[in-house]
Amino acid sequence: GHQLRESMAPGNCADSGLASTHHPVTVVSPKVARWASATVVTAVVLSFLSVYWICPMHFVENSEKSAHGGALGAADVALRGGFPVYITTAIPFFLAMIAVEFVVTLVAGSAP
Repeated sequence: GHQLRESMAPGNCADSGLASTHHPVTVVSPKVARWASATVVTAVVLSFLSVYWICPMHFVENSEKSAHGGALGAADVALRGGFPVYITTAIPFFLAMIAVEFVVTLVAGSAP
């Protein structure tokens, strides 16, 4: 009662002169199923690796496409004066990741 009112009165807080409340903060984090997290992380990793591998063989500017994927293909394209266009390659994979996340969200939301 009385002691609480005094401690909350303006001017009693040494740091700022404002009322001190000291309420504990509770952070609520949603429970995410491990399979859902693993599925989304796997989709992201597979998308990255696919874009990294496919791009030099199919999406290239200012050069011929490489017969190789990944870093070797990118180096091959660069040595010819071109560059792989990773953004263009990634667009369908971004859409696929969105679809995977949507399905996982629907399924995980309906699971107990």
